[in-house]
Amino acid sequence: MGRCVEHDSIWKPRNTEDLVQLQDCLKTFVQRYSQSGVKITAPVAFPMDELDMGEYTQLEHNSAEKHGAGDFIYDLIACVCHEGSYSSGHYTAYTSNNGVWYRYDDSCVTKELPNHLSFAKAYILFYRRRT
Repeated sequence: MGRCVEHDSIWKPRNTEDLVQLQDCLKTFVQRYSQSGVKITAPVAFPMDELDMGEYTQLEHNSAEKHGAGDFIYDLIACVCHEGSYSSGHYTAYTSNNGVWYRYDDSCVTKELPNHLSFAKAYILFYRRRT
């Protein structure tokens, strides 16, 4: 369930299928700003590979044998990082192409294997379902 702020009502899914279907690509936003607009700079830990989304769905509990455990495993394929404040800053991005990681910083693209320090300022994460 979710709350609709505009109408102050509670949204309820029509059926459980609304809650259990996972997409091939997941996009996750890291909350980097408080309600007062202050930037949250704390590093966030997240897996680069083998993110298991099964525990977040009813599907795993109802029919894991039918769908297979691999249907819930995701690997990180891109990360957008932000450095700066709410009103100004700089974005960089990392992407993986066939296992090779690239760092994008304005017009400069370099091969760079990211580590936890590289992703300390993560803002948006993109995961792809493992095939």
